[in-house]
Amino acid sequence: MICETKTTKGSSKSMNYQANDKGFAVEVGRNGLIGAEPKDWHLQMRGVERQNTRTEKYRLGVIISPPKQYGDSLTKSDWETLAKDYMQKQGINIDNHQYIAHLHHSTDDKHLHLTISRIDFTRKNAINDSNIGIKAGKIGEKMSKERNWKTAKEIGEERKKGLKATIMEETRNSTNFEELREKLEKKGFI
Repeated sequence: MICETKTTKGSSKSMNYQANDKGFAVEVGRNGLIGAEPKDWHLQMRGVERQNTRTEKYRLGVIISPPKQYGDSLTKSDWETLAKDYMQKQGINIDNHQYIAHLHHSTDDKHLHLTISRIDFTRKNAINDSNIGIKAGKIGEKMSKERNWKTAKEIGEERKKGLKATIMEETRNSTNFEELREKLEKKGFI
């Protein structure tokens, strides 16, 4: 599973993107937010966030992407569990932070978008963003292992082996470089 996390200032535009996904986004969870409009969620978060004057990047933007063979069979409830599991492993008190999670499935790989306010309901910046991307990767590995899913590293190794095998096979079956280039292009190589 891949988990990507970054800190952002937050905007209604990013909230709108998360809630849209070409009309296919499905909300799977939220806390501390009301209404149906992304602009309203942004303003509600901003109201809490502006009470903390020491922080500039108020939000976490998170993408959780399980391997396709697992993601395709997950229910809405499973996706919500993934979001909450990620937040808990990141040390986030989910009852004390505003967040909203949407499932995107307009592409081949289903994935989850989370927007989480770093400012809790007591006005404290309660989420340390030091090395947040590295922490997210480790959390993704841990969550995969707990679910007996292939990790991102394992999937990457499998892909490398497959790519190498394809290139070697086409190299053996080609008589010149131009023929090799054409065969590899047909298989999606550039």
